[in-house]
Amino acid sequence: MTTLVQKARQHFKRYVKKWNAESSARRFMNYCREKWPQDRAPQGDMVVLLGLFPHKIATYCNLHMANDLARRTGGRVEAFKLTPGRQLVEDIYAASGAPVGLDASYAEDTLPELAKQADALFAALRTKWDLLALRYDGLKIGDAIYDSYLRYHAEPTVVLDDPRLREIIYQALIVYVAATNYLKVRKVVGFIADDFSYHECGVITRVMMRAGVPSYIVCYGPEHFLYPLTMEPETGNADYPIRWPFHHYRTIFRSMPEEEQVRCREKGRQHLEKKLSGHLDRFTLVNITAFGETKEKVFVDSGKPRIVILMHDFFDSPHGYRSMLFPDFHEWATFLFTEASKTDFEWYMKPHPGCYDFANGRLNADNYEPFNVLQKRFPKIKLLHPTVSNRQIVAEGISAMFTMYGTAGHEFARMGVPVVNAGDNPHIAYDFNYHPSSVAEYADFIARADRLTCTANHDDIAEYVYMNYYYFRDHGSTGANPLPPEFYADPGYEAACAGPLGYDKLIFPHDPAREAEMKKYYDQYFRDHPQNQARA
Repeated sequence: MTTLVQKARQHFKRYVKKWNAESSARRFMNYCREKWPQDRAPQGDMVVLLGLFPHKIATYCNLHMANDLARRTGGRVEAFKLTPGRQLVEDIYAASGAPVGLDASYAEDTLPELAKQADALFAALRTKWDLLALRYDGLKIGDAIYDSYLRYHAEPTVVLDDPRLREIIYQALIVYVAATNYLKVRKVVGFIADDFSYHECGVITRVMMRAGVPSYIVCYGPEHFLYPLTMEPETGNADYPIRWPFHHYRTIFRSMPEEEQVRCREKGRQHLEKKLSGHLDRFTLVNITAFGETKEKVFVDSGKPRIVILMHDFFDSPHGYRSMLFPDFHEWATFLFTEASKTDFEWYMKPHPGCYDFANGRLNADNYEPFNVLQKRFPKIKLLHPTVSNRQIVAEGISAMFTMYGTAGHEFARMGVPVVNAGDNPHIAYDFNYHPSSVAEYADFIARADRLTCTANHDDIAEYVYMNYYYFRDHGSTGANPLPPEFYADPGYEAACAGPLGYDKLIFPHDPAREAEMKKYYDQYFRDHPQNQARA
């Protein structure tokens, strides 16, 4: 009887949660219909294209920008949807004047041929590097397929003979052909990208950019601004877009007047010092800190050098940078743990805090098994709790820290710890971390991890923090924001919007002054980026 009662309660809770979510969405749809009346949309072939991004705040901000761009170019807004699901999100976008326009029907006549091509591409794969290098019609798509496989199937690494991989390759080809055919009948005057790490948005983003369509990301937050995506050789990668030109941070910073450099370094320095003292950082973990207090002692005193490995979420888009020494996070960990086990050091791995399920007090369902398997295979590598304070780790004494490309690279360097990356990373323009260029060099760093030194220049670290977290906000934001100040005044705005009633948090009375400020911002932005007008 007790089990039946528990099941009934769980069923009722799920029902209430679903009912609340759908009710909140309906209220938001009514709000959007009033804000962006669909009967005003033109019927020509000029279109602003965006995806059905389920993130609530991004949904509102993306739609706000799309409707303004459509207004100024005389176009209309359409969304893309080439994979099943997200019906509620599709309804919300349609209510906001962005019905699905680009779908799989644009590739319907080619499906049998695409299936054969997918079979051939799948059969030809011999290594994981082959998948990463995969191109179709000259366009690189392998990395997006790789990341989609990891994310959608919760696999820590690719299994090359898995039929599910063949299916994602097939889907990516459909996306490519559909997007290419769509461009033959639509004049896309602007494209708003969302999460282009995965095969649907990722392939469409590359198709649009290769066709010369002006493409943007909408950066929401207290500092709202638009950022143009580039996919040109001079940005360091001609194959896919890079969100920020991290590899040019030093060059950009040096172009600033000297007095501005001093001010900006100080801004970066103050931000980092607050974070290292345990303050929340809205740019990274948001709701938790990795630099708090840990009551228990972290390490056992063995007299041996201690090395810490800061792990990544195995499934969270490992290919976000230009190159890696290993095909994915799991391959990296396997090599590192193998080499580390040959040394006489004390090695510790700490899972990423984002992998921790705070409600259930354990690693989340996807990451639990890979970590469990690694721990059994490499017993010499001890597992730390994901919430252990990085500040205490350093205070108790470690000789080095290893990461693939983690944020902690500059944080540990600032605390005097040598840091070794394993490929391209956001700190690559600076020498306060080690950046090995080959697997052999990486293995050498592992073997002598107890003898690495940290001679980090604190000014360089402060400069990096400013460039990575403030430069584009300072130079892109004018203070205009489609959401009112009171929305962002709550430090928990992200969590509030993630809840079942999250869409209600985005409903505000019409404010002519705020809309006028946004129009002024868009006018200024498109004057600075006139390529949009050239497409109109």
